[in-house]
Amino acid sequence: MKKGRLSLEVQEQRIKLLAGFIFNFRYATLRQLHTFIQLIMNLSYSRRLVAYSLKNGYLNAYYELSVRTKIYHLTQKGKDLLYSDEALIEHYHFEKSYTGLNTFIHHNTLVEVYFMLKSHLGIKEWVCEWVLRIGKKRKEKIPDGLVILPDGTKIALEVETRY
Repeated sequence: MKKGRLSLEVQEQRIKLLAGFIFNFRYATLRQLHTFIQLIMNLSYSRRLVAYSLKNGYLNAYYELSVRTKIYHLTQKGKDLLYSDEALIEHYHFEKSYTGLNTFIHHNTLVEVYFMLKSHLGIKEWVCEWVLRIGKKRKEKIPDGLVILPDGTKIALEVETRY
């Protein structure tokens, strides 16, 4: 192994963290991926990790015209990578309808809240709305997210945006 080269195990662990972030929110923009890699993973070379993940088939991206940005989501290979760590990975799926303008604004606000809380509170676990909704009736009121703190305290989050 040459100096500066990562082992395959370290690289796979980094991709798992990135895939886990996308798993929680179903998709992410490039800016959100860079923020996650730099703020949460504490790495400075975010472009390389995203490029490697795309090149090796863990992530897929497409350009969404309505919001004028690229959207990154997990591929089957990315889901397979998380299979042993995420009990609900078989429920993950991505549809382009998730990126409608109103939904996109709400999603971005929720991701920003995640970054703020993660950096200030040291969140133990973040449970997203789509995971909370599994097994519930469609009309049941579900929070946008559930934050679990290291001491076990659970906090429900509801993000309101003005469209």
